[in-house]
Amino acid sequence: MENKKLLTPIKAIKKFCTLCAGNQKLVRLCNSPDCLLYPYRLGHNVNRKGIGGNPNIKNLKHSNNSSCKNQSTIEDKG
Repeated sequence: MENKKLLTPIKAIKKFCTLCAGNQKLVRLCNSPDCLLYPYRLGHNVNRKGIGGNPNIKNLKHSNNSSCKNQSTIEDKG
């Protein structure tokens, strides 16, 4: 039995598109928006946009560090 490395669906789509277009640069320039794989061609799941990451980044408040030059503008925008 062969030991094959399984690809995730997104990586498999990216590989398929690379083979179809010829190389990764041409995948970016793909002009086949009718293809069902077109939104996923760059190896990203467009349905997960905005999901994941670190939720604490949004809630991060600037500490009272006197060495920060822009402390007042950061706190005003926060």
